[in-house]
Amino acid sequence: MSKNDTPPEDDELNNINTTAAGLASGAAITGVAQGFRVVLGFVQGIVLARLLLPADFGLVAMVAPAVAFAAMVKELGLNQATVQRDQISQQIVSNLFWLSVSMSILLAVIMAACAPLLADFYGEPEVQALAVAYAATIVVWGLQSQPAALLARKLAFKTIAIIEVVSLLAGFIVAVATAYLTRSYWALFYGTIVTAAVSTLASWMASKFKPMKIGSAEGMREMIGFGSSIAGFDLLNFASRNADNILIARFHDAVELGLYDRAYKLLLFPLQKITYPLSRVMVPFLSRNVNQPERYKRAYFVAVTIILVAAQPGVLVGILFADEIFLVLLGKEWVPAAPVFMWLGIAGLVQVMTSTMGWLFVSQGRGKHYLMVGAVTAVISITSFVVGLPQGAVGVAAAYAIGDLVFKTPYVWFMASRNGTVRFGDFVRLLMPHLLALAVAAAALYFTGQSFQQIGFLQIGLLLALSYGIYLAVLTLFKEKVSMARELLEMVWNSIQSKRQVRAAQKGMQE
Repeated sequence: MSKNDTPPEDDELNNINTTAAGLASGAAITGVAQGFRVVLGFVQGIVLARLLLPADFGLVAMVAPAVAFAAMVKELGLNQATVQRDQISQQIVSNLFWLSVSMSILLAVIMAACAPLLADFYGEPEVQALAVAYAATIVVWGLQSQPAALLARKLAFKTIAIIEVVSLLAGFIVAVATAYLTRSYWALFYGTIVTAAVSTLASWMASKFKPMKIGSAEGMREMIGFGSSIAGFDLLNFASRNADNILIARFHDAVELGLYDRAYKLLLFPLQKITYPLSRVMVPFLSRNVNQPERYKRAYFVAVTIILVAAQPGVLVGILFADEIFLVLLGKEWVPAAPVFMWLGIAGLVQVMTSTMGWLFVSQGRGKHYLMVGAVTAVISITSFVVGLPQGAVGVAAAYAIGDLVFKTPYVWFMASRNGTVRFGDFVRLLMPHLLALAVAAAALYFTGQSFQQIGFLQIGLLLALSYGIYLAVLTLFKEKVSMARELLEMVWNSIQSKRQVRAAQKGMQE
């Protein structure tokens, strides 16, 4: 084989469709799957909150930071490196796989060994057994890392969506059934391990990944360097995402943490579930189009607009009617979590857009800038948590929201716009129509809510419909937003037509 020849399996890895139609199709499929994920996650949260106690969620939340830390370290940013790299070989993917699996096993052993220390730190003996059990999930997710990255690299969005939906549904069934039968916090673990196992098995089957023996491969050092920057950001982001749980658990109690955890899971967690799967569409697409500025910029704007439209009207209802929502959906024992939910919602209104800026750093290969952003934002978040800690969960949430809007958001916007096509003014122009839509919708919701004698399931549904209706109506006043909607619909339609033509051609050949 000559120097310029490449094995067939390498050609398959690098033969990727990055057309606009492919983006539209992927976005549509991911959007549908993500809608199912959000709804299922919300329903699961409500059902489990009815079956379990706040202290049960608090115990699992005590273990969650350790699991999240191990998950960040074992990845080493290598899955993102696989997706972002323009050309990659089967040998490199195999090397990255073995590295990731080795780290997963090592971290699982360390976490299991440190379980007694974790239980002593929180003063909760039950945490020890939970920590040992959750260590197994680290290995399972480690086995999935590179197969899942290959699916994302190939833009196999339909396959990814099916895997996510099936695995989450399996975990949901197991968690709810176990909670109903045992009324134990172990139901949360069983749901997690089943989701991980089903997702990993399906990813291997779909990607047809067959790891090779570890060997030398050109470009390994460069990929590990880029992956290290991504891993550094992920670790810093972990610190800012989990310091609140650790501080509340250490200086308050499991009940207080349980209330905070439920508010977080019912709001910011679903918002993250919107942006994270869409990143599987956007990062590879933007990475392949980084040298086409207009196409790159337009794709990013359309994706962010979709996220804002999907999230902001619903979050607004949650902010304005937090007490009523918690009373109706979860019960009176969860009402103390409503103020936490409200403050986190205020941060979430803009955070859904800010979180997408990681796509810009990764797709442009700006690993060092990404790491710097992670360091500064982690300091801002942790400082906010410490400032709010004396006031308990509500104080932590309020301080976090203020720090996020006043300090973190402007800084991230500035850093993201330092290089590349998207500038700071673009972010402002993109968001302003949505802020106006929020203001008009908020006024309508307030006066409508005042007219209800009491708020139940029906009223919450009407308020959501009103919020989305007015929000969309205001956006139609802006030509650019209407143009984006029309463009997205055209791309989806063209994608559907293209698939129909391919199927017709295949059918004709078979006949």
